[in-house]
Amino acid sequence: MSVEVVALGGGILFVLVAIVGGGFAIREIVLPKVPRWARAASGVFGILLLLPFLLAVLRGGTTGDPPVAEGFGIGPSGQGAGGIEIDTEPETTSDHLRLTGLSASVRNNPPRVGDTVTVKYSLTNAGAGLAQLEYTFVGARGPAGGHADAEDGNEQRAMKPDETIQADGKVFLDKAGTWTLWPCYVLAGDRFCPDKWKAFSILVE
Repeated sequence: MSVEVVALGGGILFVLVAIVGGGFAIREIVLPKVPRWARAASGVFGILLLLPFLLAVLRGGTTGDPPVAEGFGIGPSGQGAGGIEIDTEPETTSDHLRLTGLSASVRNNPPRVGDTVTVKYSLTNAGAGLAQLEYTFVGARGPAGGHADAEDGNEQRAMKPDETIQADGKVFLDKAGTWTLWPCYVLAGDRFCPDKWKAFSILVE
């Protein structure tokens, strides 16, 4: 029997004596009635024996292992498990739009059929004049090359010089294999971002 178990049992016993006042038997052990001062001393001694266990329980409830995140994310590190690789370096196109903060998150690691990938990024107008956006979106191609682009966002948005907007898109992974995703925009006059700009791959099981 370990010291911890003995201490725990003794602490419980002393606290019980302090509460009841003795006059009971536990198997072969008979505890007589004890005076009030002895009950008080027994209570203090029992609490001291139980204190390490109480502190351990409290610490476990407040500073234990953090809960497991529901999703698996790839951010500034650029690469991680789950078959996702991202080039997170800022890049400015010939349209003077600068991409920053590219990230992707998915529920499972590795990603599985039925998961949804959320892609987020920022665009900044690095030019001297207005940048008239038609919309932003996340381009996506399935394992067989089929189109699976996310819904449009930031529709008909006029960006002032140095203005930054946030964009995102969700892509449902309905097939196993390698998917290709990338952030994109469309300016007035149907001027698209560079073809498969900053594209990254996701291997889906």
